[in-house]
Amino acid sequence: MAITTKFRSINGYISSLALLCFALLIQILSLLSIYIIQSASLIQCDRQSQFDLACISQVKGLIFHNNQIRFCNWDLENLILIQEIQIHDTWVTFEDHETYFQCTYAKKEKKIRMHIYYDMQGIQDIEYTSD
Repeated sequence: MAITTKFRSINGYISSLALLCFALLIQILSLLSIYIIQSASLIQCDRQSQFDLACISQVKGLIFHNNQIRFCNWDLENLILIQEIQIHDTWVTFEDHETYFQCTYAKKEKKIRMHIYYDMQGIQDIEYTSD
């Protein structure tokens, strides 16, 4: 009398079902990791956007201050030509070059420069450069 078993050997159908479950698990984990990476990227973009808006807001105040002094013939010693402040734990240097402000800060060992061009009406253009 031969002994029969319900299950097939390791090369049979049960191993293919285990491989199918493993492949499904891998796909679910990869989709989950893609979702997490996208969420992290969106959070980083949001932080950079808030940082840029804070820099632009600071420059608007400096433009208004310096234009008042220039066009009202006040004492030119009151011009703010260079200012260094901390925004979101990053030190930013603002330099007035009469037609544009240069905002300089370090990000991940790179020096980022933002040139904010302005005239009497306000901000006209923004350029980013990095070293």
